[in-house]
Amino acid sequence: MPRIEEIFSPLLVALPLQMLAYFIAVKRGCDVDQAAQPRQIRYRRVMLYMLQLPSKFKDITLRALETLKSVDLIAAEDTRHTKNLLDAYEISKPLTSFF
Repeated sequence: MPRIEEIFSPLLVALPLQMLAYFIAVKRGCDVDQAAQPRQIRYRRVMLYMLQLPSKFKDITLRALETLKSVDLIAAEDTRHTKNLLDAYEISKPLTSFF
């Protein structure tokens, strides 16, 4: 037979989080008691590619270069190094730091 703590454990975790979310929504001025209106939502397909760039530019693979050329945005740990690599291969894409 399960113990009482095991049965109520999910409720004891979820209920305070739902109450906190409700409180924050009310404080922000949302009308949380009104039913949500159905609306048309369009989804865009999103892909995430993770590449490890080499320290020497000439050691990069053709597949990595093709991936860098095909993406909409590049997020890099070291934007200076990545910017130099992109310039060396004449790739012009928006670059941002993910830190």
